[in-house]
Amino acid sequence: MANATHDGTEVQNDFDSIYPWSDIKTYNYNTTTKQITAFIGEPTFKFDGTNGEVMTRFPEFWYKREQKTEVGNTYEYIYIADFEAEGFVKSEQFSLSRYIASGSSSKLSSASGKNPLGNITPDNFRNYAKALGKGWGLLDIWSWSVLQILYLVEYADYNIQDKIGQGVVDKPNISNSGGCDSLGMKSGCLGNDGTYSVIYRGIEDTYGNMWQFCDGVNINDCQAYVCSNQENYACNVFSELYPMLGYKNSTISGQYVKKVGYDANNPLIQLPVEGEGSSNTYMTDCYWCVAAADIGRVVWLGGARTDGAYCGLWHYACGDVYTSASDLRACRLFLNQ
Repeated sequence: MANATHDGTEVQNDFDSIYPWSDIKTYNYNTTTKQITAFIGEPTFKFDGTNGEVMTRFPEFWYKREQKTEVGNTYEYIYIADFEAEGFVKSEQFSLSRYIASGSSSKLSSASGKNPLGNITPDNFRNYAKALGKGWGLLDIWSWSVLQILYLVEYADYNIQDKIGQGVVDKPNISNSGGCDSLGMKSGCLGNDGTYSVIYRGIEDTYGNMWQFCDGVNINDCQAYVCSNQENYACNVFSELYPMLGYKNSTISGQYVKKVGYDANNPLIQLPVEGEGSSNTYMTDCYWCVAAADIGRVVWLGGARTDGAYCGLWHYACGDVYTSASDLRACRLFLNQ
């Protein structure tokens, strides 16, 4: 049984004791000494950044994702294991910032009580993250896809706004970080009227509040190109460093996602290939694109503070050029740790 709180009260979630969900942990990290200083629940742990950046670690595990057509219908099958198994792919350990990144060009940060940093281009977000040191980068298509499959196996429902909470999707102003600190490692929210932050497994504002830049994937004429090496991440690259994904995204913008693609060589990635869904059917989230072979475009994830039912783990904006920036566009830190 998997449940998330919508008002801060205790709920039962059996996945809290099942690996890998049981071992997803928020911690403090010192960027100077390159050491973990405390895990959540320990006496010295701090949400406010005074004991180091506030990160959430996802342990290694193995997964398999398949699409099968049965009696004219296509079904998704996702399996997760805590050991190596035939046909499974290993997801290496990584960390994401608990909060949407705050700070400035001199130092990106993950700490409670801060205003998220926006109005920066994707290339500059990446440069600011890499300035923190080796192993630092931004949320990418691979780590986002891990969040998707972990959530799907846990809740068996694409409608994350129904399961976890609406998120900050109906609010005139951007919310500061830390709205879910009192929940610790529990998923959910403290209120569910469109103005409260949500958290899924230690990732606050998983969707809503501000769009999050997605690294490692570039788009041209609705065709995605993906890179598997963090050291080679760059916008507007369509070369051998960024192989073409084995399917083309939907070319129709502004529709709820009905179906996501499957590439046997990159089974983890779930980009939209069909629309005509709705806010409570299929993937329940909206997709935006520009069908033009003109200039490289980037991917933004999750949705922002006024996007309502569009928001969620399958809410993609794939139409912005790679030089775009706005006060609703932000980033989340990634650490190879």
